[in-house]
Amino acid sequence: ARGGARAEAGRLREELEALRAEVRYSSEPQAYLLEALRRREGDVLTLKRELRSRDGDVEQARRQVEHAVTARLAAEEDLKKLLAQRQHLAGLKAVLGCGAAGETMADTLVPRAEHRGRAPSGQPSQQPLGQQRLAGVAAGAEATSGAGPVWFQRLRGKLDETPPA
Repeated sequence: ARGGARAEAGRLREELEALRAEVRYSSEPQAYLLEALRRREGDVLTLKRELRSRDGDVEQARRQVEHAVTARLAAEEDLKKLLAQRQHLAGLKAVLGCGAAGETMADTLVPRAEHRGRAPSGQPSQQPLGQQRLAGVAAGAEATSGAGPVWFQRLRGKLDETPPA
C-alpha cells in the first residue's frame, strides 16, 4: 500500500507540476497582452500631446493668415484711395489747363527741389513759398505754350504788382 501511495503521490506531484506549468503558460499571454496594452496607452498619450501641439501650430498659422488677409485688404484700400486721389488730381489738372504739351503732373503740381522751403545752398529763399510754386508752374507753362494760359497771366500780373514781403 505504501508503494501504491508513493506512486499515487508521485503521479499527483507530476500532475501538480504540469498544472503549474499550464497556469504559468496561460498567464504569460496575459502578461504579454498587458504589456502591449500599456505600450498602446503610452502611444495614445504621446499622440494626444502631439495633437495639442499641432492644434496650437494650426491656430498660430490661422492667425498669421488672418493678419496677412487684413494687411492685403488694407493695402487694397490704400491703393483705391491713391487711385481716387490721382483721378482727382488729373481732374484738377484738366480744369487748370496744365500739362498741355506733355508735362507730367509732378512737373506742374509738385515744386522742384530748388523751389521748396530753402535754397539748395542752405540759404533762406528770397520768395515766399506760394510765389515759388507759381514760378515753377509758370516756368513749365512758358516753356510749353509761350506766355501760359490767360488765368495764369492775370494771376502773375497781380503777383508782380504786389511787392514781395
